[in-house]
Amino acid sequence: RFADLTITRVAPRDNKAHHFALAEANWPIVPSEGVVITHTQWYRDKEDANPPPDPITDDAAYLAQVKADVLPHLRALAAAPGNDWSLQLVSPHINMLLPQLGRSRGLARLLEDAAERSHRLGDAQATLEMLQLIRAVGHVANAEVPVLLGHLVYISIESLACSLVESITPTLAIPPNDPLDPTRAGTEALIAALLDESAMANSYARGWIGERWMLNDTSMALIDGRLSLMSLLYDVGSGTPGPTDYAMLAAFKPVLVADIEWMLRFCTALVEAAREADSQPAYWEAMRRHFPEDQDDVRRRRLLHPISNSLLISAYDTVVRRHYEVLATRRMAATALAIRLYQLDHGRRPDTLDELVPDYLPAVPRDPYTEADPIRYLPHGATLAVDQRSGRGTSSFKSLPVPGPAILYCVGRNALDDRGLMLLDRHDGSIDHRAGRHNEGADHWFLLDEDPGAYDLSAIPSP
Repeated sequence: RFADLTITRVAPRDNKAHHFALAEANWPIVPSEGVVITHTQWYRDKEDANPPPDPITDDAAYLAQVKADVLPHLRALAAAPGNDWSLQLVSPHINMLLPQLGRSRGLARLLEDAAERSHRLGDAQATLEMLQLIRAVGHVANAEVPVLLGHLVYISIESLACSLVESITPTLAIPPNDPLDPTRAGTEALIAALLDESAMANSYARGWIGERWMLNDTSMALIDGRLSLMSLLYDVGSGTPGPTDYAMLAAFKPVLVADIEWMLRFCTALVEAAREADSQPAYWEAMRRHFPEDQDDVRRRRLLHPISNSLLISAYDTVVRRHYEVLATRRMAATALAIRLYQLDHGRRPDTLDELVPDYLPAVPRDPYTEADPIRYLPHGATLAVDQRSGRGTSSFKSLPVPGPAILYCVGRNALDDRGLMLLDRHDGSIDHRAGRHNEGADHWFLLDEDPGAYDLSAIPSP
């Protein structure tokens, strides 16, 4: 019930939100540009065809300010035991604003940019610490009021941190065979943190618990006449019930009550599956066990399930898929760091991932798209292909006559081992290695070489 949710107030010293606000307030403003936490387009739009110029020209001076004025507050955030954003819970919860979620993403982006600058300057220790602090910022997103949106923001920040690992690892400078070196200790700590999935699993279950709580609260507001059904289903009106809403409620109340009951049972199954499963196949199996009813029947009989289709079913598959995508990326990021340590110690990459165990990894991480298979490794290069779509929308894969980069990979959405196929999408006469990473017809890869950039497609005619 909505009334069962309570927020524990936390003293500032022990409050992650308090230290978060101090980090925001103390982030250095770029002279003459006025760059602040809420409008930093120069770092946010990396994929823009015409990105704005970078206003920071002196990396060292800028980073000195970040280290002196911001990092102490972020270290305090990471260590603080509580999290209190002073939110005021309102009913129906569907109308409650959670501004800290956007702020978390913004602060993580600023830290990402600072980490990249530290890496360019060769400061591996600072880069690794900022990576850990990016992840600490992500943890605050779903640590107070459990909502599914909070989990999605949290895993998006985890994904951001893993993308940074991918870009810096090929050139990460760590003295070889020195167990006392702080950069090595920082790398090993980051590997351990990425392999510890307890916080991510807890956030996932909390997200579905919050979704169940929100849907129950919203449903009660509909039944009690406090929320407009027309506004909820068709995004019309102010949200305040009117004559049309009362007429619809009188006519369809039994349908709404039955749909609400179905929806809450379905959410309970989602919570239980999230608590039990650490792979996507195990998740679907747990869902079938906890909720054997035909879920597609809800999509086919939309008139009997108006609220379920509007608020839950349309987003359900996307959330599950995104969760396991990020889980796979985390496991590959940890493995890539272990490979880098091995490479620095031995002068070469390992021939197989088994060589990393037990000195660099406790075990080879599993591919979460499969029941129990390990993640896969192509040290000598992936296979590159272009999706040659015909005018009728069908696909034809054309292999490129150039070697691909070394990669780790998981089987991806189609659950088929495509042997490390990197399916790349066309963009203005060239292809970028990131574009097809989650394509339905290819594997989910993680680069071990430096970013190869775009490939020339002049030798491959357009379809």
